Amino acid sequence: MKNFFKILKLNLFVTLFLVGSIYSQSSSTYSRFGIGDIFYANSAKRLAMGQLGTSLADESYISIINPAAWNTISRTRMEFSFRYSGISVSNDANKTYYDDSRFSGFSFGFPISKDNGVVMAMGLIPVSRVSYKAAEKFESTTNNKDDYIINYSGDGGLSKVFVGLSFKLPFDLSFGGTLDYYFGNLEYESKVTFINLNQRSGSFNKRFTPQGLGTTIGVITPDISKIFSSGNFKNLRLGASAIFLNDLNTDTILTSTSVVEKDTVSSGVTKMHIPARYSFGLSFNVTDNYRFAFDYLYQEWNKFSINNTVSNQLQRASKISAGFEYKPDYEINKSAWEQISWRFGLSYEKSQYKINNTSIEEYSIAGGFSYPLAMENTIDVAIQYSIRGKNEANLFKENTIRLNIGLSLGETWFLRR
Repeated sequence: MKNFFKILKLNLFVTLFLVGSIYSQSSSTYSRFGIGDIFYANSAKRLAMGQLGTSLADESYISIINPAAWNTISRTRMEFSFRYSGISVSNDANKTYYDDSRFSGFSFGFPISKDNGVVMAMGLIPVSRVSYKAAEKFESTTNNKDDYIINYSGDGGLSKVFVGLSFKLPFDLSFGGTLDYYFGNLEYESKVTFINLNQRSGSFNKRFTPQGLGTTIGVITPDISKIFSSGNFKNLRLGASAIFLNDLNTDTILTSTSVVEKDTVSSGVTKMHIPARYSFGLSFNVTDNYRFAFDYLYQEWNKFSINNTVSNQLQRASKISAGFEYKPDYEINKSAWEQISWRFGLSYEKSQYKINNTSIEEYSIAGGFSYPLAMENTIDVAIQYSIRGKNEANLFKENTIRLNIGLSLGETWFLRR
């Protein structure tokens, strides 16, 4: 227990330092639409395996995509995560680079009944991120004194706090569910600057502050491989999860700013509708050390709306991923380097963005490892490289590096004497 709190204090110190020194600009120009770029994984363990893992039940990980996976957790767990993103954005004429680093959530869980797979977990994680800057120049065909530039910028995102339970049903069927509270702030600004200094520039700022409730439910099947009686092929499981949101109450405010004054054009409360998300997964082991996972996810972002207004720049999103993990047997006489777990993942995503009638697609490759600090305590590291979009049809091509570092702690608490 003392070692647990020493590591926890060290992690909190590092976290506060990193949060205090984050960069302010990052992400994609495409995040201008909807609620921005979506986070499918906040941990290094899942980022390294393709981000999903719907059917993976891991006793050393608190899954955010499927609460049914918590049923194997046998110790009190606490997890923290930090991420860095560097993105190179280019079009036919220009190229620039942005980066961003920030705290990406924490979770806490503990078993209530190991025999029945009852585990309670809670946490705070990011859901989406809006962060972009772009400019567009308009030139007059008759008089260059009327030329002007529009600068677009946005910042903010959506987060959620969750609390939930997992438990085992008869025939080793696992089920889990959470109650989620969503909140955030999305801010978009357009600033007009005239080349002719005699012309008056101005800006328009639009801000949404949504909040509301949702739920996540999931299920994982028992080990289907027992039907085949295969020696090395084992732990074959199917998983499914769904995220449902009530329409979020959204405070809105639109302001305009000129050299003369700043004026609130309109304000009020409306509804933000975020469509449900569904994911399905399959995983299995070859011996006890090699694990494979395959997942499919989709979400109908074409049904996203604010004040019953849908966006023509959004479409149904889908994601396919494949992941691999090598986890060595735990032995006391082995060195820490011999007990490192290794991971690798690939994914393809047809994103929610549809710009100029063109679907924005993303391809990614990732890898990572977990270095043991002590039994059940690890430092988790993952790095992902992705390519999204293309330099055609007035679109942007984005090459992104994501680095995720996490701390996963496990201790035995709440034992009866």
